[in-house]
Amino acid sequence: MAFFDKINDLAKTATEKTNTAIEITKLTAKIESEHRNLNAIIQKIGEYYIAKIDSGETLDSEVMSMFEGVLSARKNIAEMREEIEFLKAPKPSENSTHD
Repeated sequence: MAFFDKINDLAKTATEKTNTAIEITKLTAKIESEHRNLNAIIQKIGEYYIAKIDSGETLDSEVMSMFEGVLSARKNIAEMREEIEFLKAPKPSENSTHD
C-alpha cells in the first residue's frame, strides 16, 4: 500500500506543479496586457503634450528639452522621406543619345 501512496503523492505533486505553472503563465499574460495598456496611455499623454507644444504652448524646461528629441526625429524622418522620393524619381536613361 505504501507504494501506491507514494505514486499518488507524486501524481498530486506533479498536478500541483502543473497548475502552478498554468497560473503563472496566465498572470504573466495579464501583466503583459496591462503593460500594453499602460504604454498606450503613456503614448496618449505624450501626444497630448506634443500637440500643446506644436500649437505654441511652452511647458517646463524638462519637457521642452525632451521635445528637442521629437523635433530631431521629425527632421530625420523628413530627410529620409526626401531621399526616398529622390530614389523613386525617374532617372534619365543612361543609354539616351539625346543631348
